[in-house]
Amino acid sequence: MTDRKLADRLLDHQRAELGQSERFRTASLLLQFAVALAAAASVFVDDHNELLWLAIVGVFVLIAWFVTDYFYRRHRGAGDQARRLLLIMNGLGELVGDYNVIESSFTASLDNLSSQSVDTYFASRAPPSFARLGEMLDESAFFTADLQGLSGQVMILALLATAGLVVMLGLVFGPSLNADGQVAAARVILSFLVLVMSSDVLGAAFGHFEAHRAMEGIRLRLSAARRLNYPHGDVLQAMADYNAAVEGALQPLAFLYEARRKDLDQSWATYKQETGLGGG
Repeated sequence: MTDRKLADRLLDHQRAELGQSERFRTASLLLQFAVALAAAASVFVDDHNELLWLAIVGVFVLIAWFVTDYFYRRHRGAGDQARRLLLIMNGLGELVGDYNVIESSFTASLDNLSSQSVDTYFASRAPPSFARLGEMLDESAFFTADLQGLSGQVMILALLATAGLVVMLGLVFGPSLNADGQVAAARVILSFLVLVMSSDVLGAAFGHFEAHRAMEGIRLRLSAARRLNYPHGDVLQAMADYNAAVEGALQPLAFLYEARRKDLDQSWATYKQETGLGGG
């Protein structure tokens, strides 16, 4: 297999594995919400048999969440490994001796994946070198910074909207409720708090913001490195920090890239013209 075909295949594995992990993360969030809904619904159920069935459903939903979370982490780890290999093998042109062993750990299907080569995926036209690796990192950090920051904003807005709805309903209906109704409302609010804590919504949002901040810092360092013809140590440190920041945060929310695709592509085209990256 030629180096170009090998790079294209690695890119396919990266896209397939991360695509699968995005889907499992979405399912995981929905299942966590379903558990919270079941807890809230239990407040209004007095029949013991109905409560038992609700508890059984909750247990099965919890088991399903464990399964989806496992597969999310499995595919996410494989996608991250494919990305690291692509940076080394296509960015620097270095071969990895145990590539076949590593590839055997990729499990996401490539059958329905649209074809895409590294030449269209990355803007860099430099030959394998530290300059090419630096340009690949710059491009990756550009898109990652935007999507991570926006993911954090969406999660915070969703949390605030839900909290605002709960408060509004409490203000509207709270005064008219009797003592039992107020107790039930308090239990529903506690169920909402369980959702926030169990899914760590705030922690995930702050992780997205931290990844955004790290990407912006990496881009500034790579901009300085570009003026110095990409010193080896600077590029390697940027690669290490990029991988650590990306892998330390949850993936950006699945729907955001398509929603932002046009604006991101326009911003990227402007950035290429300003910097001359990729010969643009």
